[in-house]
Amino acid sequence: MFAVPSFGSTVGSEGRVRPGVSAVPNRSAYSDHGRAATVPTEVSVSIVSAPWRRCTGAARWNGRVAHTTTGAAGAGEHHLPVLEAALLSLRGPAPPATTVNPQPKGPDVHQPPERPTAAEPGGGTRAAARIQAATEAGGAAPNEDLLLASNSWAVVLDGVTRYPDDGCVHDVPWYVATLGASLAAALAAGRTPRESLARGIEAVADAHRDTCELDNPVSPAATVAVARLAEDRLEWLVLGDCAVAWRAKGRAPEVRSDDRLARLPDPPQAVTVGRLRRYPVDYIARVRNRPGGFWVASTDPGAAERALTGAEPAAGVEAVALLTDGLTRLVERYGRTWSELLDLGLSQGVPSLISAVRAAEEADPRFGERSKRHDDATAVLLRPR
Repeated sequence: MFAVPSFGSTVGSEGRVRPGVSAVPNRSAYSDHGRAATVPTEVSVSIVSAPWRRCTGAARWNGRVAHTTTGAAGAGEHHLPVLEAALLSLRGPAPPATTVNPQPKGPDVHQPPERPTAAEPGGGTRAAARIQAATEAGGAAPNEDLLLASNSWAVVLDGVTRYPDDGCVHDVPWYVATLGASLAAALAAGRTPRESLARGIEAVADAHRDTCELDNPVSPAATVAVARLAEDRLEWLVLGDCAVAWRAKGRAPEVRSDDRLARLPDPPQAVTVGRLRRYPVDYIARVRNRPGGFWVASTDPGAAERALTGAEPAAGVEAVALLTDGLTRLVERYGRTWSELLDLGLSQGVPSLISAVRAAEEADPRFGERSKRHDDATAVLLRPR
């Protein structure tokens, strides 16, 4: 699943070599994409009332189709049937919905209108947040990242670039869409992030158990980041190489990510798999979602128990960012600090983060024949009211 890095290189969650100076070696995913678009897709989020069947459809955007939505409906129309089917298989109170408005050109940051604090199922309250989000595919291939957001929580998913012969009739965007819909429904019903992820993985497995080989070691998978503002705390979860970062006023940022892939002992030499240099499938079968290995969301709900989770005091938190590894490379490869990353997103809008990473990638002379300059890049920025 991942390739052996040369000196000064690191590896990403798909197991491909990424060139560059030594850094925290737990991110970056080069998929077999063409040149990336020059302008990121911005997603502006507003809180609206919406019927249950539209809630996650309206919240979701993965950059597949340029469109603007208003009211209760909205999402890439390629995947609305997938999302709605997943939601209809679940029960629970209707979550607050969002409308996402991707803008194909330039920044157009929209601040949602003020809304009352939402009631938490079973009692308590959820703190409302202003939300900005942006996503961009790494090239001409479909965006395998996905983001979802409500007035108190957000999710980003980064689909693992597909292996040949993965035993599944579905593609990676189907996997992340189905997982995202089910995970979001559980979060909105008041489940913890860990419980929500387990339920999401189980729902996806049930959705293709009869058509696909769920015991295949490279079955479709994704890395995950979740953040939720609940009463006086910030809850977070990471599984794989997505990241959650937050900053309280007057303090340095706190960052949580999962580097177990980078710490695998004695990995083998890479082989060419699907035109990319990656670790062989038999090695992945021994280390993916296995004790002592690394963990991603795939077919086993038990992977959620291996996610890194925590709860922090929410008092004074000015911003919470969720990012896929296509954006964390601004810090890990290109020398930005986490404070600089948050400052840029807060001052110039989330699309500026994607513009910054694309500019750095274009100027980087260290890319080899088996790697691509651009990865799918996604960020969500929550600002507590």
